[in-house]
Amino acid sequence: MPEWTHPTDGQAEIKGDTLTFSTASRAPNSSFAVDLKALQPDGSGRVVSKDNKNREWYVTLDPGSGARPFHVTYSYNACRRVYMPKT
Repeated sequence: MPEWTHPTDGQAEIKGDTLTFSTASRAPNSSFAVDLKALQPDGSGRVVSKDNKNREWYVTLDPGSGARPFHVTYSYNACRRVYMPKT
């Protein structure tokens, strides 16, 4: 699967059940907010969102707590972005 590996500067923040990622990048879905209520108790899972064309895209988190990488994938192409929060 192609993977987008260019570093993206941005800010990831979790408040309550919402993950917000903001960046100056103009790439589709590069800044977003998603509801994390669907995650498993261990912090893992996939959250579904929709873009402005009503196409699904997904944020996937591995188990754990605190800052850890998360992945963004799309229903309409094979690309995957990996976001690595700075600690």
